[in-house]
Amino acid sequence: MKKKTASESHLGIIMLIIFVIPVLLNFAGPTKGWISRFISVRKTNTHVPQQDINARKTNNKTDQTNRKQLANNHKAGFAPQLSNFVKPMEESMPAALQSGMGNAPPLTPGIHGNISQIADIWIKAETPVDAPLRIEHCTDPFSKRIVRVLAANPDEKEFLTPYEFEVKDAGNYKFYAALIPQGESYASPVEYRFDQEEWQKIIPIKGKRIKWGVSNAINWESLGRRELTAGIHRLELRFNEKARNGNWSFMCDGIVGFRQDAGKIKVNSILFNTPPQAGETVAVEVVVSGGSQPAAAVLSLGGQVILSESVFLQRGTNRFSLTLPEYLGANTYQIKLVSLSDSNDVFGQRSFTIPALPPTILPGVLKEVTVEGAVCDIRFASPLKNDINISCFLFVKEKVYAVETFQAKKGQTQLTGTFSKPFMATAAGHSAKLVFRACPGITTNKVTLSRKFPGSRKKLPKPINYGIFVDRYGHAHPWYMSRKYQYVFDGEIYFPVGGMWCPSTLGYSGLDSATIKKRLEHDKQTLDNLLEYGLNDVYLNLAGGALPVRQYFLDMLERRGVHYGYQLGNAKNTIPSFFISRDNPAGGNRWQGLIHGQYSNGQIIAEMPKSYKVAGFLIVPETLSPQTCFMASFEDTEGKDTRHHIIDLAVEQDFKKIRRVAVNIKLPLPDNSNVIIIPLLHSKMHHANVWDPTVRKTITERLSWIKDIQWGSHLRCFIDPLGNETHMLNSTENLRQYTPHINADFRRWLKNKYRTLSALQKSWKIEVSDFAEAARLIPLRVNDSLWLCDPDSGRIHKSSLSKSIAWIDYNDMIRDTFAAYSDDFAVQIKSLVNVPVVNKLVGAVGTKLHISRKYLGFDGIGYEVYLNHGQPLAGHGGAARAAAEAASHTMWKIGTEVGHSAKVGNEDVKFFKSEAAVKNLARELSTTGIQGFYFFGFDLRPNNMWKNHNFHDFPAGLQWVKDIKAKYADGTTLASPSSFVYPGGYTWWWWTTRWKSLYDYDCNEFPISVKISGNEWASNTDVLPEDFKRVIVNCPNPPFSLKYAEDINRLIKENKNMIYVGFRNDLGVIQELDRFFTADKITFDDGSVAQVLNSMPGTKTLATHNGKPWAIKSGNMVIMTRTPTQVRKNNPAPHGHGLKYLNREWIK
Repeated sequence: MKKKTASESHLGIIMLIIFVIPVLLNFAGPTKGWISRFISVRKTNTHVPQQDINARKTNNKTDQTNRKQLANNHKAGFAPQLSNFVKPMEESMPAALQSGMGNAPPLTPGIHGNISQIADIWIKAETPVDAPLRIEHCTDPFSKRIVRVLAANPDEKEFLTPYEFEVKDAGNYKFYAALIPQGESYASPVEYRFDQEEWQKIIPIKGKRIKWGVSNAINWESLGRRELTAGIHRLELRFNEKARNGNWSFMCDGIVGFRQDAGKIKVNSILFNTPPQAGETVAVEVVVSGGSQPAAAVLSLGGQVILSESVFLQRGTNRFSLTLPEYLGANTYQIKLVSLSDSNDVFGQRSFTIPALPPTILPGVLKEVTVEGAVCDIRFASPLKNDINISCFLFVKEKVYAVETFQAKKGQTQLTGTFSKPFMATAAGHSAKLVFRACPGITTNKVTLSRKFPGSRKKLPKPINYGIFVDRYGHAHPWYMSRKYQYVFDGEIYFPVGGMWCPSTLGYSGLDSATIKKRLEHDKQTLDNLLEYGLNDVYLNLAGGALPVRQYFLDMLERRGVHYGYQLGNAKNTIPSFFISRDNPAGGNRWQGLIHGQYSNGQIIAEMPKSYKVAGFLIVPETLSPQTCFMASFEDTEGKDTRHHIIDLAVEQDFKKIRRVAVNIKLPLPDNSNVIIIPLLHSKMHHANVWDPTVRKTITERLSWIKDIQWGSHLRCFIDPLGNETHMLNSTENLRQYTPHINADFRRWLKNKYRTLSALQKSWKIEVSDFAEAARLIPLRVNDSLWLCDPDSGRIHKSSLSKSIAWIDYNDMIRDTFAAYSDDFAVQIKSLVNVPVVNKLVGAVGTKLHISRKYLGFDGIGYEVYLNHGQPLAGHGGAARAAAEAASHTMWKIGTEVGHSAKVGNEDVKFFKSEAAVKNLARELSTTGIQGFYFFGFDLRPNNMWKNHNFHDFPAGLQWVKDIKAKYADGTTLASPSSFVYPGGYTWWWWTTRWKSLYDYDCNEFPISVKISGNEWASNTDVLPEDFKRVIVNCPNPPFSLKYAEDINRLIKENKNMIYVGFRNDLGVIQELDRFFTADKITFDDGSVAQVLNSMPGTKTLATHNGKPWAIKSGNMVIMTRTPTQVRKNNPAPHGHGLKYLNREWIK
């Protein structure tokens, strides 16, 4: 290196004095006692914080580095007008949000000094019209002089800089102003307007931007787009606020405009010097025809922006370099060159692919299949490269009713198989279609045969849910759910044994390589622990991250041979809902009854809990026979919805904190009138508002990313696409969800159920005008009277508390329609990526909310079972079994969360208390036919909350899970026969239920599933499956007897194996059952009570008291009416409330 001479050193000092010190003096503050400045004729002092000066020093250094890089590029043949493509988007921002970022033009004075040659409009900074601002020279400007204000306390409090400019050609123009960076602490916020339009604030362009000028403190800011006519126009800049540092601070180095007319610029080609690879820099060559224009070079995957940089495109060949992030998964990526002002204005684009590793199993190709009787002959196009299965799907009227699988060995060219007896029995008498597929096979390769099967036709069983998953290689993987609730993939039972995993890598949304590397190291070690014990099944939860990183992580799982599911959703919504309750003197401190208020002087005044976030009041005059109701809508600024949603974390609601509310409203009521208020709440829900088409569209967009991932052959399922653990329990129990879309669905549901208005009127006991009005009605119970109120029209209908099923219909509808939308979303998801969709079930009852009624709807029910909930089959386990078996097609029963406790900290237990505890739980769940265990959890986040649940760092737990896999993973341990409790129970732990909010009692006396004897449990359900061993029925009171009478009568007529337990109070409604009852009751010495039964011809008396029968048997039905007097309000006794006096000999 050449040594500097003394004269050269002195020259450097002189240059420092001449050029640097004046700049420092310009920014020196009064506390330094240096120099004051004059701006125009106004005296002011200036001060810039030290951190701003330090930032400028850093920016100057960065600017020098960039210029050096540009110079090197120029030497290498890169066009000097292009900025180097090296700046990533802000790392801390989720990639999904980056697409909304604007870009600044890549123009700097040092490279594009004569900007007028490349801009369509150039307004010099020093040419304002009548502006009293100081215009001064500075280093490195576009304009010869800049406009500048720097003052601590100026005389004027508003500064205006007007410009006039000429537009030669009419058109649409995009403008940028070279200003002090907006949004920085040292910059006054600037507004602008064109041609006397409204003033608009400048929105700072986000991301890294090129800076220049005084203290490196000028950059480009967007002034938006304008349609301008040819001629003279006016642009004004103004500021009337201090910067955040307390000074008035402004600089302008000119305004540039670019015409945006379509076709002005066209990208003819985009070339790479080498195939792009993750973590490497690739040279990009772009050939452009047309004019010149700043553009954004955008790297994206599936529309999600990964990088976005500004480039300036000119006619001819343009070159820049692009450094790809290190962690890009194997996928096809897009580079687009788009307008800076409109990302939809695409000048040109090109794709490139980062390749995946080749598949480990090669597909078979079918050539032809012949079938004679029960024998099929299968021939392949070429010898098989590996062992595969061949599956034959039996279609009858476009639905699958049976599947037969044949095994084929490596090297085979032909295979002979025989259909099983169950397959042939199902097909007998039917005209069917046989579809043969290799497992795996080629997407388009299948053999279809049509034939009429001989034999007597029998009623077809439930259809089989199935699908064809096509992986990244185009290989087709047939799957289906068997009649034994097994998931069969590629002809083999898939029984996962593993855990829920929240990977650290996918908990980060940025692209910073160092951060990803650190997180990935943890996840790799976690995965090593799992694989060391022969476990290779997980499902990913809270797994976000940028799409390329997501792809990278999934590629890793594929390489390691890990089968995985993916939980998709965590959506919640706020839905306006009326709070339905009644006055209940026996309800205790936890009960929230009706809200009573007063109307006086044009105001409604009432007291209500602070935990209500109110959207409005439905006001009903407190009279014996109210005729009109009134709806008042308003914005509640005080109330807060503090309700809990997770079943384990909240068992009550605090209504004790009261506030006084006054609402101005003119009503046709006398002063001091008493009123009842039904509040309309802003209600936070643990389910998505799927009734709203806007919400459905949002969900669809949120889920659309799955089509942009290249999924490998180890993907097995998607879980909870509409939100984690969707339910309508606890704080939703008594809410009447109320929106126009919900009411419209209710109207359609009512019309479909009743067909005629007269049928609805008879069932609801009102003279309603049409289905639409019925769908708007809100129930109000006052004493023993039921009123149905229409918030829209103000009409009130007198109904019957014991004979109307209006409230029952609403509760059925809201759950029915949610399940229908859930089915629709499953179909939609599988149209993108066709693997099973599983919905987790939370709750102790199998409700309509979780029951699929659509063929090819959702495919599985997730068990959420924890030992701290009590007996696992009494709560969630029984409910999940009931929901799966009540579906209209075959389902997968899968344990999605199986653990010791769902509470934070796991009750200070690591994983499970003991080996016996976890293995006993697995054994008990196996009796329900469960076909897989995902334990809670493998590695959960955040670690400080869930570390005790994790077993990835617990060798004993890993061994326990390994043992469970060895015992159950072949999927052949099947369920005990199914028994049920019907109709469904209730959430005994909450302050109210959906039924007790209006009635004095619940639907039945069995809140949850009950153990009958041995391994036989009766699972609690609202929907009774077609096939079962036996059913326990309890339906003592109206109006529930009206709803269920038809079903119970049918069970008796069909001589089903049924046990009726308890009383019947509204005799004559359930005719087939009630003929065995009398109205008399008897009391026993232990306090228990029984209803006396009729000993009719053909019945067998099982038990009497003083000669009066209280237990009889008729055909396959046992009636036992003796019940304890104390109703349990927590988990029932081992044999269940009401079964205490059931002699098990009676039901053998």
